[in-house]
Amino acid sequence: MRLTRRKLLWGGAAALALGVGGYRLLRGFEDDPAEDASIPPALRRAALDVHAHMLGVGTGGPDGVGAGTGCWMHDEMKSSIQARAGLWNLRLSIDQPDLDQAYIEYLRTRIRRAGFLKQVVLLAQDHAYSECGERDLAHTPFYVPNDAVARLAGRHPEFLFGASIHPYRRDALDELDASP
Repeated sequence: MRLTRRKLLWGGAAALALGVGGYRLLRGFEDDPAEDASIPPALRRAALDVHAHMLGVGTGGPDGVGAGTGCWMHDEMKSSIQARAGLWNLRLSIDQPDLDQAYIEYLRTRIRRAGFLKQVVLLAQDHAYSECGERDLAHTPFYVPNDAVARLAGRHPEFLFGASIHPYRRDALDELDASP
C-alpha cells in the first residue's frame, strides 16, 4: 500500500473523529479494564472480534508457532515500510528472533487489556494461487497455515480458528474438509 496525500488526510480526519478512543484502537489498550468505567459491566468480556490475522515469519516458540509450522513472509513484505511501521506500532520488530511467539503474546495481552473483548477469530493466510492451481509466491505477501492457527485456537480459549483456503488450490475442497 502506498501512502498518498489523500490517504494521509483521510487517516487524520478519521483519527480526529475517533478521538481518544481511536488512538486507543490504533496504538493499543494500556488501561486496566477493571478500572475503565466506560465499559458497562454487562459488556465486559462480551465482544467478539471477527478479523485478527496471525502473523508468522518462521521464528519458533514454545507455543508451536514459528519454526516447523510453515509460517512465511515474502522478503519484499519483510522490508516494506508497512510491515516495519506496523510492527513498530505493536512494539515488535521484524528482526527479533521470537517474532511469531511475541506477536501471539501481543494479541493475547491486547485481548485481556481491551476489557470488552472475549475472543477473536484468528485468521490463517493461504498462499496466492494462479488460475491453473499453482502456488504463486510472488503474489503472496505472507503465509500462515491453517493447522498452525488451529493449534493456537486449541491452546488458547481467546482465539477461534479462522481458516484460509484459496479457491484456486487444486486441493481446496480437501483442505476445507481437513480444517477443524
